[in-house]
Amino acid sequence: LTRLTIIRHEGKKAISSKLWMVDLGGSERLLKTKATGQTLDEGRAINLSLSALGDVICALRRKRNHVPY
Repeated sequence: LTRLTIIRHEGKKAISSKLWMVDLGGSERLLKTKATGQTLDEGRAINLSLSALGDVICALRRKRNHVPY
């Protein structure tokens, strides 16, 4: 997890921008891995979590009234 903060000064105002970078390693293509058993279950859980994260990011970006978290 890494955060990059940029502060831009415009006259008397300072505008702050933040960028968070997250390593989503573990995103699995289950058919390619030929995983079985516990490894398959873990891959499914990872993919489900990444999908949920995508839904949250999409809702935040679109300024939705409801953010699914």
